[in-house]
Amino acid sequence: METTHLIPILIFNDTLGSTLLPRGIEAQDFQTALAATSDPADRTLVDTWYRLDQKTQPACYRLQSSASMVSRTLCLWWQEN
Repeated sequence: METTHLIPILIFNDTLGSTLLPRGIEAQDFQTALAATSDPADRTLVDTWYRLDQKTQPACYRLQSSASMVSRTLCLWWQEN
């Protein structure tokens, strides 16, 4: 009887296309990264795309759906310009 194995492959560059955003980030890591962001516009953008999910253990920030976020991001851009 033959057995099969799944071997994950991680690619850390963009040779196969754009890098995707993570679907979830632990709250502590997210807050550390947000604190290290020096540009207020970048901080606002990241804070807009992710929402805190306190139902998970440990709490994490979840990436919002792209359809609702595109309109919200366009509104933020429109207000700035």
